[in-house]
Amino acid sequence: MIGRYRGIAKKNQTVDAAGMLEKISNMENDTTNYRVVVGSYGATEEEYLWPVVH
Repeated sequence: MIGRYRGIAKKNQTVDAAGMLEKISNMENDTTNYRVVVGSYGATEEEYLWPVVH
């Protein structure tokens, strides 16, 4: 896997992010989830992903 934001956050870590919000609907089990796409083609300078340090 390649990418600008690869390896920044670990599993279950809280992050602060800005990017394109996508709605993901699963018709098989009638669930809806959301994901933030950061660093996609045509991304702007306002997109970011940073781990939250407590």
